[in-house]
Amino acid sequence: MPDRVPPAYPADHYLNRELSWLEFNARVLEEASDATNPWLERLKFLAIFSSNLDEFFEIRVAGLQQQVYAGVEPQDFGADKMAPAEQLGAIDRRAHELVAGQYRILNEEVWPGLAAGGIERAQLDDLSDAEQRQVETLFRASVYPVLTPLAIDPGHPFPHVHSKSLNIALVVERANGGEPLRHFAVVQVPAVLDRVVVVSPPGAPRVRFVLLEDIIARYLPELFGGLRVVSHTVFRVTRNTDLTIEEEDAEDLLETIEESLRQRMRSDPVRLEISADADAVFVEMLVEAHDLEPRDVYRMSGPVDLTALMALHRLDAFPGLRDEPLVPRVAPSFAPGGDLFDVIRQQDVLVHMPYESFGCVVDFIAQAADDPNVLAIKQTLYRTSGVSPIISALARAAQNGKQVTALVELKARMDEQARRRSSCGGNRMGSAATCTSPPATTIPRRPGSTRIWASSPPTPMSARTRAPSSTCSPDTPKATAGRSWSWHPSACASRSSRSSSARSETPGTDAPRASSSR
Repeated sequence: MPDRVPPAYPADHYLNRELSWLEFNARVLEEASDATNPWLERLKFLAIFSSNLDEFFEIRVAGLQQQVYAGVEPQDFGADKMAPAEQLGAIDRRAHELVAGQYRILNEEVWPGLAAGGIERAQLDDLSDAEQRQVETLFRASVYPVLTPLAIDPGHPFPHVHSKSLNIALVVERANGGEPLRHFAVVQVPAVLDRVVVVSPPGAPRVRFVLLEDIIARYLPELFGGLRVVSHTVFRVTRNTDLTIEEEDAEDLLETIEESLRQRMRSDPVRLEISADADAVFVEMLVEAHDLEPRDVYRMSGPVDLTALMALHRLDAFPGLRDEPLVPRVAPSFAPGGDLFDVIRQQDVLVHMPYESFGCVVDFIAQAADDPNVLAIKQTLYRTSGVSPIISALARAAQNGKQVTALVELKARMDEQARRRSSCGGNRMGSAATCTSPPATTIPRRPGSTRIWASSPPTPMSARTRAPSSTCSPDTPKATAGRSWSWHPSACASRSSRSSSARSETPGTDAPRASSSR
């Protein structure tokens, strides 16, 4: 056991970290149940709740399961002194309670409210003839070609299921003389296709939609010609995505993390989500195939994985069903336009977000990349989006002969894959242990020009960033002193206390997420 400072008070004076996190997510769920919020905003909070819970199981629960099942020594020891098995039991009770409440809100409040407002989830049997033809055309043209049905029998073991992918499990029956033979099969719902399928015509006063898995389920017999589909259900497996890296032993830290990412694709399952009406035979088969415990099973009384429903929140119409969008204004100091360095040379500038636009931050780095007086750009990066104007500007600066150095946090939680895309052609330093939040930027210029430093928020460096959360770092070296500017979020009362803010993230999807206090 590593040396640690003993707690100053008895264990019952402390809150368990994992259970405290669940209570944070419960506050997100409270927003979904708040009748004063518009219906699409309440749906958004349900999706955020699901996205948060995904990460909780991928990281926190996965770590506890490793301690219980594999005897892995914990990285830290809580002052509450709850054993890992005890924590898993408490998480099981609270998480099941929260998920049940989530689907109660969805089924009893949000679905009816959206339908009354003009957004309706339709059943395939209730579609009009025109809508039925539209669904069939979509299936044959776009869905059927990318489906891969996989049978499970003694010669074909259970296939590998990617973490958080949506799948359909089914039982098929084959004629075999007097006694038919039954087999399991699996069909993955393609993540490359939109899961929310709008069937109403463009411009219609009401939006009717169906889910992609419902369309696939209707046409399952065509995927298994000659076999009878007895029953089916939708399920989703969450796997351990935490990275345990010995940084001191790694010759190349980035290569080590890339290898860990490849191994993580086949990591241990930690949770099974399945439709509430699934037959017991499916639950038994999936639990056994993934070596899970009964408490790891979550039966969903509605669509599995509500993060996909954020697509409804992005609909252009129905302004009365969502909050009025906040349009940030240009910071007054930068409103006239012109050279940002001239403005900063005259005065310090505080950009207060999200009330003021993040565009000046992008312009700041872009202008530095093209300014002949700029000698170097040195920056720490916490998160980067897939197509980041900040990264593009850094790459252009390197091409223009400037010294570009970026310190990247390789293990920024849930964004490890994005670290592989963050090379900008300059020097890149990576650290698995150092936290680069909040990012900071130093821009030395030629003698006679002002040296600039700034600190930026721990959020994706992209033009769509909304809610950063820090002011200038107090640890910025004195050598960078001079005219400075910073941007500060409205979401935080202090650096250590900030309210939840949604963001869109996950490879290949727009999964929402809320950040909690650190």
